[in-house]
Amino acid sequence: MKNNRRFGYYSTKVKDNCYYRDNIQISSALQGKGIGTYIMNKIEKEAKQLKKHCIQLTVFKDNPAKRLYEKTGFSIIENKGGSVLMEKKV
Repeated sequence: MKNNRRFGYYSTKVKDNCYYRDNIQISSALQGKGIGTYIMNKIEKEAKQLKKHCIQLTVFKDNPAKRLYEKTGFSIIENKGGSVLMEKKV
C-alpha cells in the first residue's frame, strides 16, 4: 500500500516441491520503481520459511517482467509455446 492505496498484488502456491509465483500485478504508474524486486525478494523469503528449495513461475516470452525475473536469478527451464517456465534455486 502507498498512502493507504493498493499498488498491486501477488499470489503464490506450493506446487510439488517448489514455491510457485502464481501471479503478480503492479500498477503501471508504479512500475520500474523497485516494487517488483521487493516482491520477488519477499517471495524468496517465504519460500525459505516454507523450506522449499526452488521458486518457479511462468511468464510470456515477450513480457517485459521477464527481465526482472532474470535479474533476480531466475533461469528458463522449459519452453511452453509463447511462454517459458522459469526457476530459481533457493
